[in-house]
Amino acid sequence: MTFQQEYEGVLPLSKELYERAVKVFPSGVTHDSRFLEPFPTYIEKAQGVRKWDVNGFEYIDYSMGHGFLILGHRHPDVVQALHLSGAWFHFSPLPDLGTSGPDKAHLS
Repeated sequence: MTFQQEYEGVLPLSKELYERAVKVFPSGVTHDSRFLEPFPTYIEKAQGVRKWDVNGFEYIDYSMGHGFLILGHRHPDVVQALHLSGAWFHFSPLPDLGTSGPDKAHLS
């Protein structure tokens, strides 16, 4: 078994999302740094320094937004301050590749 076959075998949901997302976004991602060969992983949630992909794998986010996320993802104090501000914030567009089709986006 090749590395690519093994990669595709353990990340089937990311492969499926990539095949749909590439029809909507260049390279199937919203930023060049998120692209990997043969396809990127798709992150489903993040908390603190950890991220989880759609396949259930857990990762440590060492880049943390290149310093922007110094407090981590969804830090409770930051989340509370955003809620209390009443302002609308744009966090990160991810393709909603569910039943509505790949051209619909939702905020994460």
